[in-house]
Amino acid sequence: MIVLEGRAYVIEGGRNWFEIWVPQKPALWTQQKIVFPDIADAPRFAIDRSGSIVNGDCYWMVVEDDDLAEVIAAVGNSSFCTWFYDAACGNYLYAGRRRFMTQYIEHLPIPAPKRDLVDRIRELRISNDVEQLDALVWSSLGLKQPIG
Repeated sequence: MIVLEGRAYVIEGGRNWFEIWVPQKPALWTQQKIVFPDIADAPRFAIDRSGSIVNGDCYWMVVEDDDLAEVIAAVGNSSFCTWFYDAACGNYLYAGRRRFMTQYIEHLPIPAPKRDLVDRIRELRISNDVEQLDALVWSSLGLKQPIG
């Protein structure tokens, strides 16, 4: 118990020594959510519809709307996400890794989940056409992909 009582950062954060530093809401795990790693060299966003428990080194957000979840995952896995992160956040760690934490990801532009966009995203995801899906994300944001 002495080790836990020594967690000054918890106490300084206004919590008791025995509290979890980053509280979770297990009741929400059963809902559809977007899951992504905290630290990665490239973004990796996934839609979890299985109700899985989320590992402590990942972030997640409940997204009840299926169409919106598809758009968020597409943007999150695009080269636009990497470009935006590098331009707006630039928090690099060792070996070119980035921190995809909430304070950065919450600023990621997400286009409205219009029917034609969502249908095309699903079609390209199912056919695993990563290049076309990436181009679609850029164009849905009114941008052109940078060359190279």
